[in-house]
Amino acid sequence: MIEEPSFDLVERLNREGMAINAKHGMEPITFTPEIMAAIREVARNKIVPDWVRRAGGQEAAQLFNQIIAPLVGFTVAP
Repeated sequence: MIEEPSFDLVERLNREGMAINAKHGMEPITFTPEIMAAIREVARNKIVPDWVRRAGGQEAAQLFNQIIAPLVGFTVAP
């Protein structure tokens, strides 16, 4: 019941943000495979492990591995 309006809101805010950025001369770019690989590497080796430590260690790692890992293709150690 709440999920669909939330997705609609995110989509609307994304469109508005893109319009504001375009108004200020910014243009969207498509990330190259190399850029995407670099983002994945930083997420896997820095962002996610740092989040696990801040969010509770073992329990956070278990939740990440159960819920998020199947979506992103990697697990994290506690």
